[in-house]
Amino acid sequence: SARRGPLTYQQEANLRNGGVAVIAGCRAAGLDDVDGFLSKRIGSELFRRLPPVANFGEFEQQMKKLNPVRNNVTVYIVPQEVDWDVSWLRAAKSVLKRKARGRKMWSRVAFIATPENLWRLLTDAQESDLDGIDWSGPGPCDETFLRRWLQDTNLTASADNAGSLLDISGGWMVVLDLFGKKKASRSWQTRFEELKRETLKDPTAFLREKFGLSEGVEGVFRGLLRADDPFDNDSIELVSGDIGLDQGELRRRVQWGERLGLLSSAGQNCWTFNPLVRRLLDVSAPE
Repeated sequence: SARRGPLTYQQEANLRNGGVAVIAGCRAAGLDDVDGFLSKRIGSELFRRLPPVANFGEFEQQMKKLNPVRNNVTVYIVPQEVDWDVSWLRAAKSVLKRKARGRKMWSRVAFIATPENLWRLLTDAQESDLDGIDWSGPGPCDETFLRRWLQDTNLTASADNAGSLLDISGGWMVVLDLFGKKKASRSWQTRFEELKRETLKDPTAFLREKFGLSEGVEGVFRGLLRADDPFDNDSIELVSGDIGLDQGELRRRVQWGERLGLLSSAGQNCWTFNPLVRRLLDVSAPE
């Protein structure tokens, strides 16, 4: 099938090292598919999906019972339906450190973070909590990935068409999948128009369900978009005053958006919105 893994090969390779990781992402990028893909790629001997537990005490017991395969890193996934927080991250770090006794760590504990979970982590964590954490996660794809995806789907695209598809889809897997299902006999232009209509039909629902943006965050991002795109620290200061939101919280929101791929760096202390996210914020703006 033309469906590539939601993580890059490099991200998958990094997950095969011991330690604690956070795999953060949104549904638009394929977060729901991460553990299924990893289980196929890593294989059942070295991949364990930890049974969801209800509280911290049960999780601590799970950590103490980790029993990795000898001389090979075993990857343990904390699935996204688990309501974990920063204290779980601390526990995983301390148990793995204790078990390693200064030698190599043979367990990788990877927490899957939905947009909500990521926000809670960024809000509650001290800097020391995030020391030594490996960050990973599905995001929008780039042109190289898109070319491979087009080959896999048996679509031959001119450079212009590939560029247009990247812009319209924002590089998000959920939109590329929609495009891949369209009849290839129809012109690229017709398929593009249709794709635009489908993604922008209900922008608010798309922002909520696929990107995890609540109404409040949508307003914050729209404020930043109106201030400037790309925006910088001055825009953050301006918007913070306009909407009455603490600057520290606004900066954390920018960091959150960057981790999820909704924003990307456009130079030092300067950010720009993903093209699809920008259009959805524009279209869903209240009159």
